[in-house]
Amino acid sequence: MWPILACSMISLTVIIQKMFSLSLVVKESAILTDCVLAAVRKNEIKQAIELCDATSSLLGGIFKSGLLKFACAESDISEAMHGIVKQELPVLENGMNILATMVTVAPLLGILGTVLGLANVLYLVQIRTEAINPMTMADVTTGVWHALITTASGLTVSIVALMAHNYLAGKILDTVHGLERSSASLLSIMASSNGSNLFIKEDV
Repeated sequence: MWPILACSMISLTVIIQKMFSLSLVVKESAILTDCVLAAVRKNEIKQAIELCDATSSLLGGIFKSGLLKFACAESDISEAMHGIVKQELPVLENGMNILATMVTVAPLLGILGTVLGLANVLYLVQIRTEAINPMTMADVTTGVWHALITTASGLTVSIVALMAHNYLAGKILDTVHGLERSSASLLSIMASSNGSNLFIKEDV
């Protein structure tokens, strides 16, 4: 039971950490998007880059990669931001492999515990068959019940971890789509800006 309990604690830790980190990414991205887009609309590219440098948000690096190519073609800007999105994807998925491992390991540990428990019951039956106080049917069923509890516990941990894994995978996908929408909004504003090249040259 202790290994299964450890699996449940690891799964719970990963679930809480991922939910917190994903919600933080969404919140920080929303704030940064509003600030950066407002600066770009005013043609204040240098200020927009400084805003990206001042934040630890994943979106900051994505925006900065596009802003640094402000004078380039729209396709180059889009490619630069898309490349950073792909680089940041493993950061968003961090910990998901651990949760997937718990989905597989927990029920196997439960089955192992049941097999060992049943083997112990059968061993005790054999030992006490010729004893003065042989095992009763109640003793046998109690031993079997305790053995099956480990399988039930392992399956419970696995089911919860699997549901959480699928939910978090969906949240990660939604977050990536949100980052891509924010990048598209920035690209649209940058493409429609006028006199941008002159401005950035003056700042440099």
